[in-house]
Amino acid sequence: MRGHREQMNDLTRALEGQVKMQAEAAKRAIREYNKSLLEETGAADPKRIERQREVERVMRNYLQLRKRLDELCAEANRRTR
Repeated sequence: MRGHREQMNDLTRALEGQVKMQAEAAKRAIREYNKSLLEETGAADPKRIERQREVERVMRNYLQLRKRLDELCAEANRRTR
């Protein structure tokens, strides 16, 4: 049982690191996108659309990782009771 708990803790720490990196990537993507909105004038500019899709992709990845981390933490809490 102790070995399993240590594995869960290792997995949780690794996933927390991934979530933190993805959150930073999302913040950066949003900042760059907002900056591009101020600099560009064309409403349907292909670069703007590409940037918007990148922001959406990064945010989707972050939310998926965050959800997995929350599920893993809940599972670890259930097992330690």
